[in-house]
Amino acid sequence: MKRKLFLAAMFSLMTLLSMTAQLKQQQRACDMVKIDLPKAKCAKHAMTNVNINERTTGYFHVYSPQNNMRKADGESVDTATVTLLYNPDRLERYFTISVMVYNNEWSALWHPDQRDQNGDIVKGIVVKVPIGTYDVYTNTVDTQDWSSPSLIHVDEQIDINGDTTLNINPIDAPNLVTWEIYNEAGEQLSPNLVRFLDQEPWFEVLEQGNANQFDGVAMLRLAGYGNVRTGDFAYDAVGETQIGQTGSFYINDLSDRYQHCVVVTTSGKNGMFYQNRLFCDGTGPFPLKNSAADYYAYEERIVNTPMGRANVDQPNAVLSHNVYYDNSKELFGYSPSNTPASDGIVRAMVNAPKLGCNNLEGVNLSFRLGLVDYKDWRFQVYQWEDENGNIIEQIDSMPIEAYIFGPEMMVHSDKTVEYIVNSDVASTPDISVWKEDYPGHPKFSYTAEQKKGVIGNNCPLVTFDSRNSWNRWQNANMIIMFASHIGRNGELFGSGDNYSTMTAKYNGEEIYHGKQALDSLRLAVCGVNPDGAYELELVNDNVAVDGIPGKNVTTVYFDQRLEDQNPPLVTMLQFRDGENHVTDRFETPVDGVIMFAGGDFDPRSITYMTEYGYEHYWEYKECLPMDVEVSYAPYGTQEWQPLAGVEHQADYDEILGLGFFFTGSLASVDRSSENGWFDLKFRLQDEAGNWQEQMLSPAFRIDALVQSSVSEVKADHVTDRAIYNLAGQRMRGDLNSLPRGIYIVGGKKVVK
Repeated sequence: MKRKLFLAAMFSLMTLLSMTAQLKQQQRACDMVKIDLPKAKCAKHAMTNVNINERTTGYFHVYSPQNNMRKADGESVDTATVTLLYNPDRLERYFTISVMVYNNEWSALWHPDQRDQNGDIVKGIVVKVPIGTYDVYTNTVDTQDWSSPSLIHVDEQIDINGDTTLNINPIDAPNLVTWEIYNEAGEQLSPNLVRFLDQEPWFEVLEQGNANQFDGVAMLRLAGYGNVRTGDFAYDAVGETQIGQTGSFYINDLSDRYQHCVVVTTSGKNGMFYQNRLFCDGTGPFPLKNSAADYYAYEERIVNTPMGRANVDQPNAVLSHNVYYDNSKELFGYSPSNTPASDGIVRAMVNAPKLGCNNLEGVNLSFRLGLVDYKDWRFQVYQWEDENGNIIEQIDSMPIEAYIFGPEMMVHSDKTVEYIVNSDVASTPDISVWKEDYPGHPKFSYTAEQKKGVIGNNCPLVTFDSRNSWNRWQNANMIIMFASHIGRNGELFGSGDNYSTMTAKYNGEEIYHGKQALDSLRLAVCGVNPDGAYELELVNDNVAVDGIPGKNVTTVYFDQRLEDQNPPLVTMLQFRDGENHVTDRFETPVDGVIMFAGGDFDPRSITYMTEYGYEHYWEYKECLPMDVEVSYAPYGTQEWQPLAGVEHQADYDEILGLGFFFTGSLASVDRSSENGWFDLKFRLQDEAGNWQEQMLSPAFRIDALVQSSVSEVKADHVTDRAIYNLAGQRMRGDLNSLPRGIYIVGGKKVVK
């Protein structure tokens, strides 16, 4: 069989030294504007999909109503004991690996054994279900040919009014569900045809194909119910012994209540990326085929790792894809790598228009653009003891990769593109709520027409997944913090993790300085250091904007001895112009709008029992109040000035995972800059005294405030009645008659 080597890596543990000196927290003078925030928690989500949950077994994912044996008032429902007997024919060869009984009110999934304790073939299972009408689903495999397609059988609309025995035939599945993908020229895409060998190189190519690795998922959709069954598949060679991995399966005839859906992504050997979603009714026809005329040609310009710290001249671009099932999202893997063209543009053909309006209906796809830079090799030493107590050591290595991901992108039916900025952080204690009706933040999301910037060409914001809390297994407080570097368009800079340096102070004493080591702090529990105060500074200078060197300096302070031991966070930063374009470059200050989100997130968890009797923990975050201060300075000067007019917009606080929403104008920016660029600084502090300070350099540009233009105006040449523009030209009329902009009157800048 084909063998692939996957290199797994984990970061080395940094042992933190115990320190006894106590931190005397220094008071910092601050000339920034303070933004008043209501002393109330963020509102929780509207509850959507409250009846849907997920069950996972291997590659199979089932979304269905929760298994509940009680009514709303707590009383037990009437149940029946059902004996499901398989067709006895050929039981020695076929093994039913899963059985599901479901309707819109209740469902359960079982995974029977092939043989009982005596070694005899299992001929059926006994289950208990509430009285009602159900569909019964079985998934059966051929034990003599495990690579052959599965056998799927669905018995529909079975009335269960009391204890009963049902005979089902799980191997009665005559219809082979297959699919074919065609490119924009109408040519079928297919990978290499191979034959597997028993020794290296493990396979030989019998016939060259015109496509690279295929990824996808096949599923059944039940009207009014949701997704019944999905099967992930990935392969880069189709051979007679590998047909079971192509996403194909056999199934019986289904009524019009059901619909087949297959999601397939691949990249052709011409460098083009293809993404398709195929539908058909329960009876076919098969194979499912896409229409080349339905493709949308997507293009995205990319930039390399900002300061070019890579071992390759041209990194691979990666398009990953997400699948939404009625507001529930599952990321099921990266797509094949796709090298950008020589002009720096990644191109894709997409045939998967968004379903629904703001909410998502049925099966929706989104995808992300990224870069992969193979920069360095990381070595990890693993040690363990054998049964005799001897130390065994193994050294593994892996290439360090840097990713730049854009926001999630969806193509609409009119072939317009929507960029969805979101967060996967849950902020509700309801275990069944994953997403709002709209899968992102409506203020930060945007369309292709609104995007003006280039992916990667900006100084990223640093945000944390901070879940510092008491660890019940370690019986101590544990530091759990992960940093992400997010750009103006929602892209994620993986290079920030590789090239950031960190300085860590514990109770005021420096205990570490070097490559970012937040992963090591995860294990800084009571057994290593007693609870104390930590101050962490992260510096990412792998930044260049329009060729100008930049950096992000973020410092967070938190005290483990407090009930709240998490610092407040900024989660997203974006700028817009007067026409609502996403850009951080403006002609005048009044053209610019700043938008950002954040909060003091308090990690919580609740415990519940799964249908199989296992204890499970649902983690979510409450958003607590904080004080917010924002300032700006001409690029590289540290001459900080208040950024006035920034306000909290409570109408957008109910957005999953992003916290409070703030917006304001850049009209108060009245200093000149040598190159037109300005730095930005945030200062956040929660009620417990934890804080964060973050500087982005450069953050935004204002053409009218380039210092060379301002210097042309001599103050002693200006009278109180004279009005000049920033180019030194005298203007006719008074301010009321002039267009909006910045003028100099009496030697002072005036913003209209």
